Amino acid sequence: MAAAEGGERVYCTNPLAFGAPLPEPLPPLVIDHATSATAFITLAEAAKAQSPIAHGMAIDETGAITTDPVKAMLGALLPFGGYKGGNIALIVEMLAAGLSGAAWSLDASHFLSGEHPVNAGMTVIALFPAAVDSDFPERAKAQLERLCSKGVRIPGNRAKSASVVETDNLDVDIGVLETIRRLCLR
Repeated sequence: MAAAEGGERVYCTNPLAFGAPLPEPLPPLVIDHATSATAFITLAEAAKAQSPIAHGMAIDETGAITTDPVKAMLGALLPFGGYKGGNIALIVEMLAAGLSGAAWSLDASHFLSGEHPVNAGMTVIALFPAAVDSDFPERAKAQLERLCSKGVRIPGNRAKSASVVETDNLDVDIGVLETIRRLCLR
């Protein structure tokens, strides 16, 4: 990902993810998105379908804005939200590569054609909201319902109301789950 139009690739499309508990039987609120204006897979799908991408999502090899997904794949994605999105990409880079000891984006192998493993990293920061506010899940649900009633799109919420959310089950290794539970109790 380039930091701006005309720039060279300096960041990966490192995702920023967040989760917060909601009361049972609701699933947690989960937000997971790339720091780029779109995901790389969107470029690949648009190239396959031979359809243009939105203006401002990517640049070609010369650094010029392009709506051609093939040219974009040879160039670079742009951050969402202009330089402010670029700043968030920098924060994620500091957390994902800096704290984990993984390769900086400038040093990482290309994930499609690199000769070496990408050496990507991540940092997970886990908080236990109930330690500060035992009513957090209920308060969060009420806030999401208020936002939804004002037309705000709630990530993961395909329904009209935050109180009605369809979910898929996720299989988690029991050993990993027990480790997470043990760490949360510390």
